[in-house]
Amino acid sequence: MSNKLVIKILIHIKICSTIMFIHFVVHKCLVTYQRLIIIIIIIIIKIIIIIIIIVVVVIVIIIIIVIIIIMIQTTYTSTI
Repeated sequence: MSNKLVIKILIHIKICSTIMFIHFVVHKCLVTYQRLIIIIIIIIIKIIIIIIIIVVVVIVIIIIIVIIIIMIQTTYTSTI
């Protein structure tokens, strides 16, 4: 009688510890994935910001060049 009880308790402990272990591993994985996803999102946002800055700078440079060309054109035509 007592042997069966001990075996049942041992099996129960084994099952509980396995469940706890699985839970721990899953939780650990989830936390790691969350961090990874957050890092990836931050990197993507930084890349987008850099691209926007580059585009804005290029547009400003093009506008400045066009304005300079127009100025040169107008002064050139006005002298003639």
